Amino acid sequence: MGAERSPREHPTEGTAHRTERTRFQWRIDLSAVTEASWAIVGSVLLISAIYFVLAWSRVELIRDVSQPISAATGGLVTPVLIIYIPLLVVSIGVLFTWLGGLRVSDLGLERRDLRLGIAVTVIAWVLIQLAVLLSLLDAGEPVAVNRDWYTVGVLVSLGPLIGQLLGNALYEEVVIRGFLLVQLHKRVRRIWNKPGLALAAALVGSQLIFALLHIPNRLARGADWNLIPLAILPPFLIGIVLALVYYRTGNLLIAIGLHAFMNTPTLVVGPRGLGATYAVYLAVVVALGWPWFLEAATRTGLTRPTEQKRHTSE
Repeated sequence: MGAERSPREHPTEGTAHRTERTRFQWRIDLSAVTEASWAIVGSVLLISAIYFVLAWSRVELIRDVSQPISAATGGLVTPVLIIYIPLLVVSIGVLFTWLGGLRVSDLGLERRDLRLGIAVTVIAWVLIQLAVLLSLLDAGEPVAVNRDWYTVGVLVSLGPLIGQLLGNALYEEVVIRGFLLVQLHKRVRRIWNKPGLALAAALVGSQLIFALLHIPNRLARGADWNLIPLAILPPFLIGIVLALVYYRTGNLLIAIGLHAFMNTPTLVVGPRGLGATYAVYLAVVVALGWPWFLEAATRTGLTRPTEQKRHTSE
């Protein structure tokens, strides 16, 4: 079940899988990615599907089990985080690195991305807060700090966001965007000498799988089987947006942060749904305008010109 390597697929030191350039500039280098076997690809998807079915069919049990841990941590550790930690250990620690022979860089996780990824995530959160505040003021709605911040406490308020950043969003971005999308793209690109169409096929295929993995969640929330196609359409479209964010920025941490805010915007003021909507808008803006943002980041020292060249070299 090991990974398949070719001489071209051994990256030079410090080089990540960035940049296959088409007319629209991407920052993912397929030749630098170790190709995993189909057994590894199928195993991680099968384990994810089974795990989600079991987890979402036993929501109350999971809440009961996690309640003492949540209470002991002041609400900082949530059921979402507890659910996803075993999946992360099995997928990254066992399947990808031990059995699959992959490096964390093959999954889109790079130490050098940390500073810029954190900075963009923090800036995104601030922009979402400002957008919601301006929307409330424009609509003439009352503006007040959301009650959870001072009734249940800061830790409880931050717990869901931590669960996303270190649990749900982290897992889904690593497995679907960092791993599955790139692995499918690498295979399709090898047999189909049309870069744009190859990427489109990999995008649609990987994000369709992402949407299908949300079926247990939608059923647990009361969706009827007849409405499942409509219920999983939003995850499919959001998956496309996040995949484009990753391919455009070459930084999976940015996609993780935006994904977390789409699920849990953690607003100081205003309704959660409005914050999630602005997070989606912001992801689209990042995907479209990244070259300008990257230039600004270089000027402010968040990233270095040498790193920028490495991201965009073929």
